[in-house]
Amino acid sequence: MMEGRRYRGRPRSLRVHVAPGSRRGPGVLHAKVTILVHDDAVRMLVGSANLTTPGFRENREVDLSLRADRRARDAGALVRQALEAMPTMLAPWWDETAARVRELALERLDAFGAAQTPEDEWFAWSDGADPLLKQLLDAWPADEVVERIRIVSPFWSEEDGQGPIQQFLSETAKQ
Repeated sequence: MMEGRRYRGRPRSLRVHVAPGSRRGPGVLHAKVTILVHDDAVRMLVGSANLTTPGFRENREVDLSLRADRRARDAGALVRQALEAMPTMLAPWWDETAARVRELALERLDAFGAAQTPEDEWFAWSDGADPLLKQLLDAWPADEVVERIRIVSPFWSEEDGQGPIQQFLSETAKQ
């Protein structure tokens, strides 16, 4: 799925389905989660790249690739967690094709013997109701001291005293 206002069209394909979607009101659909179902693996790509030539060929983008198969089952729990929340998180754009891909991916994960739940990892969806920072802090073990945080983001703004770094530090100090 991708932001519909940026979609230029693509020929129909039996293997690739792109579902453009637009959000009403402020903001845009910024989800960049791609599910690839192979005979021998399920791959989930999560990142900042749009499905455009600049997104995959020209811009600097950050993407994470998780692959679950018979030999690498651990990633399957994280992929499963993301898949289970997809119908709710992407409800305005959810359709029969998305449901079929999701079900096929879950069937493959079951066949590989992928774990049902991750041990100490989670997939966080941002829907505005529960900000990512709050999700992170709620999941952080209470007895663990934060020694170092590394933030990787292609989106950044100048810090003005109330920017993202200060907000993050203020919220973590409350915990």
